[in-house]
Amino acid sequence: MSRKLKNIIMIFLVILLCVSMYLTLGISKAERRNEFEKMQIGERPEMPEGEMPNEVDKEMKPENLDIENINKSFNRNNMNGFRTQRVNVFQIVLCAIEGCALSSLVMYLILSKFNKLTVKETFGVSMILMCYIIIIVLSTLIITYVCYITSSGLFHNNFKGGMIMQEEEIERTTKKEDVSEGEKVNVEEINLADHFSNITIDKAGTYNLSGEFANTLLINADGEVVLNFNNVVIKNTVTAAFANISTNPVTINLLDGTKNILSDGGSSEYDACVYSAGHLTINGNGTLEVYGNQEEGEGIATETNNLTINGGNITVEANDDGLNAGGDGGTILIAGGTLTVKASGDGIDSNKDIKITGGQVYAIGSAQGGDAGLDADQGVTIDGGDVIAIGSDMLEKPKDSKQKYIATNLPKVVANGSDVKLEDKNGNIVKEFTTIESFKTLILSNDKLTEGTYTLYVNEEKITELDVK
Repeated sequence: MSRKLKNIIMIFLVILLCVSMYLTLGISKAERRNEFEKMQIGERPEMPEGEMPNEVDKEMKPENLDIENINKSFNRNNMNGFRTQRVNVFQIVLCAIEGCALSSLVMYLILSKFNKLTVKETFGVSMILMCYIIIIVLSTLIITYVCYITSSGLFHNNFKGGMIMQEEEIERTTKKEDVSEGEKVNVEEINLADHFSNITIDKAGTYNLSGEFANTLLINADGEVVLNFNNVVIKNTVTAAFANISTNPVTINLLDGTKNILSDGGSSEYDACVYSAGHLTINGNGTLEVYGNQEEGEGIATETNNLTINGGNITVEANDDGLNAGGDGGTILIAGGTLTVKASGDGIDSNKDIKITGGQVYAIGSAQGGDAGLDADQGVTIDGGDVIAIGSDMLEKPKDSKQKYIATNLPKVVANGSDVKLEDKNGNIVKEFTTIESFKTLILSNDKLTEGTYTLYVNEEKITELDVK
């Protein structure tokens, strides 16, 4: 083979390597994007004008947390698959091509003493040819495996409970500076339907909000802001539906008899449907539904600040944590209301602590592994309320709590849709519910628990006995 032809072959190998790598990375990125786009727009059913998809068809029963009704608010998609990225056969083939191309090029250059020998001279010895083949095969396997785990997101730098989280760092496509503050609106009565771009409240005070809106409501005020939600509907497809970008406190009052719905999308540095840099408080007796559709996005989140829920019938669904106090942490306090969280990350997660003193809480963490119903860096305290928290394998046991609780890792996984019942030694039912997610860890607490032995049943089958001290 002539030296000219040999150079052409090497150039071809370089081009093949570059093209295959480009395609592999492009396909991997596109698949991750498409997965979330399907969730954001492809899974929602068409609804008559004026109605929102995924609304809860019937009111929940606060007295016993009727999960059958709660389940209706989460039918639009199966959240289990969004934290595990898949690699198809075509990607594996491309990785193998890359391995062959790279190893062939390198070994050819080495064995031919960097283009000084012909192919015949290079492979004139059978032993050298055998070594060449072995090295190609090994290099191909190594590169294929590295490409596979990289695009699958199996490596992550977060550790919880000694486990590697199966999630990837997301480079947010929408930066904070890209989110326009739009029109400044500071009138007492704000009908969102009158506005067609982002609006910002930049003065402290009390505001009455109503209407439907397809952009972002921003708060950048010089003091505390109180918002009265009166059938507010915000559906944003690129970033947060609501963002308090100041560090001043914001209070949301859910007015009696109202139904308020917030949903987001895209991939934004405001990585929650309801985002606040300041202390966020939610009060009232109305209904609030929050859908955190962003890529690895949260439902309701504060940045290094407290999050307080005193009331409301609140349901949260999110691709990452349902409720989150991030940054350097903040206290998540739940003192009242009915809160149902279904997340593909932790149900309720604080980089500081979680305190539950009242209300009814049903917190569901991902069934995929590495997530919990309740997760706090400085611990969880339950001093009151009716609490159910389930997860896959992590268990954050409450500490220094005034109310009795059960916190256990069950002997086997409880399947989605199972009827769960806890009975005391006299056969009295302390708590029963139908789960809307499979789980293996359970935290349960209410004012009926006292010291003694309890029996847990799943679909009328005895699973385990639990001691409360």
